[in-house]
Order: sequence, then C-alpha cells, then structure tokens
Amino acid sequence: MAYLDHIDPGNSGGSIPTPDSPFNRYKRKPIFYVCPYCKRQFKSDVDRRRHKIEHHPVRRPYLYINGCVPTTSEQTIRSALADGDINSEDTDLVEIDNERFTDLSLATTYLLDNQSGGVDIVIVHQNYRVEYRLIFDIADEMALDQIDSIFYDVFTSSIPLAKRLELFNDKVRLVKGNGLSYAGALGCYIAGVMAKDRVAEIAIPFSDYVDKLGEAQDKLQGVRRPLANSLVTIISFMLNDFEVYEGDNSVPQLGAAKEFLRAGNFQEISSSGGGDMKIPIDSITEKIIGFCSSPKINRNAEIPSLENLCNASTTSQQDRLKLALILYNNARLDEQPLVAEKYHKQLLHSSLAEYVPIKAEGSKQ
Repeated sequence: MAYLDHIDPGNSGGSIPTPDSPFNRYKRKPIFYVCPYCKRQFKSDVDRRRHKIEHHPVRRPYLYINGCVPTTSEQTIRSALADGDINSEDTDLVEIDNERFTDLSLATTYLLDNQSGGVDIVIVHQNYRVEYRLIFDIADEMALDQIDSIFYDVFTSSIPLAKRLELFNDKVRLVKGNGLSYAGALGCYIAGVMAKDRVAEIAIPFSDYVDKLGEAQDKLQGVRRPLANSLVTIISFMLNDFEVYEGDNSVPQLGAAKEFLRAGNFQEISSSGGGDMKIPIDSITEKIIGFCSSPKINRNAEIPSLENLCNASTTSQQDRLKLALILYNNARLDEQPLVAEKYHKQLLHSSLAEYVPIKAEGSKQ
C-alpha cells in the first residue's frame, strides 16, 4: 500500500508546512443553489428562484438541503443542519411526522430541533405532494476527531496490512458518539484499496474494488471533514472523475494530477512534509499522481513503466484509460505526434473522450 500526503489545516495546529501551490488552500466549499430542472448553479437562493420563475414556470414544491434537491426520496444527513441549510420553494404546507405547518419558518425550526432518527417530510403546493424521508446519522465531532486520529495512527504503522484493518475496526468500536457509520466508510475505503492492490489477506476480490470504493464514497458524502472530503476526491479520481472537489485543497499532488489529466498542464508539487498525516492509496494511483506532479527529468524516466502498465492485462480499465491520457498529454507536450495519435485513438471513443480533441494534434486532416 502506498501513501498520499494529506494536509489538514483544521487540526494541524500550524505544525504542518503547507507547500506553495494553487491546490493547497483549504476552504469550506460554498453552497451553490442548483436549479432542479437544468442543474444551473447560482450563488444565492434569490437568483435561483428568479431563474426558475423566468425559465421553468411549472409550480411544483421543492425541498432544498444544502442548496440541492434530494436525488432520492430517502436522504441520509451526516452533518448537522444549521440555519440556511434547508429551504423550500413553491410550498404552501409542510408536514413533518404528521405535524402540519403553514408557517414555513416554524417548519424549518422544528426540523432543525429534531435532527435524530428518521423524519418523514411532505411538502405541498395546492394538490401537488412530494414526500421525503430524512435519516439523521450525525456523529459527535469529538468522536470523529478520535476516528480520524485512529485512522492516521493505524494505517501508517508498520504492522501487516490486514492486521491494520482489523486493529482499526477494533479501536473504533470503543469510540463513543455515534461514529460507527463514518468509521465504516473509512474501513470500506481501505478494503477497496487493498482489493485494488490484490492484497492476499483481503477476502474481497479485485473485481469488487469499484463497488467497495463506491460504498465508501456514498457513506462519506455529506460528512463535512477534511479527511472525508479528501477521500471523496481520491475515490472520484480512481474512478476517472477529474472534476474539482473541495478535498483537492487538502491533497495538493492529487490536484496537480487532475489538472494534468483535464488540460495537459504540469504543476510540479513536492511532498508536503505532512509527517504522519498520510492517506493510504493503491500503488498504481500513487504512480500516476507521482508522475503528474514530478519534474520533467523524473517523468521521462517513468515513461516505459507507464507504457507497460497501460498494456498490462492486470491493470484495471479505469487505470488503463488514465495512463493512456497521461501518455497522450506527455507525447503532445514533447512534440511526438505519432505517439500522441496512438493514444488518441484509444481515448477517442472511451469514457475519457471529453479530454482529447476530436482530431489528434499533428494528424492529417
């Protein structure tokens, strides 16, 4: 198992030197208000409402949690909601566990005061009813701090990897404060990484690593912590999602790798010197991230290794595509049109086609 330096400004106490890069400034992600029809984002609820009235005049009641409409009728809330985190639109009546509210502010207050267990919500506009069930799975912050500390301590130790996962599970069971769901998500992530690396002691087969990572990602969504944010962006990267995430700020090398894959721009990032604050990753992801954030002389030496991995039958499809995109971008920058065209052909009709032009640079029209 390899490791990725992790910067957590919230808990570092100033002891962790932060490298000078555009990816390392940790900021809480602002809430964007999303139109439920066209998914356009707005910086304020007023702007979103004005857009909806002008472009989508259908009168349907909407519930917004942290600026977004729940994607399913059952939604798990993993971080406590505060004023402004929950809103409704085109709503005349709210029912919360059969309690009726025509004053929407009173409904919001009631919900914020009852963030435990399962809550049934019905929002109504005239005869149009929309039903949701919110499940509050909110852990005490002190419990989450303890679980994060156990994660770093256990998974940077030198004991055998399978024993580390067992030890982690044993330790987090003793933590009080409803943190088991969060701990389970971290354990799922580690199990997925072990399966991807084909660690012999793990019972999960290589073919199931994507499902295990997806399970971890689902459980981590909505947990407002730097480690959770970082794991969400790492998992997304493993699954070939290179969009910008809040966690990029805490993992500078990953931000640099995503920038190279999206746009072919190299951003050299040195190790953060984060001490024991490291996140375990699989060996191929480490190699990919290391290549994308290294000086040119180091990158040139790694090309044969990346080519071998790209052609290996044991390499996952997601990693083969990432490697092809890296080799394409590298060849393009080194002005090697024939090499670039070779990888361009592999990518043109793949899930990463959006990151390459329709016609390879330097090819004949």
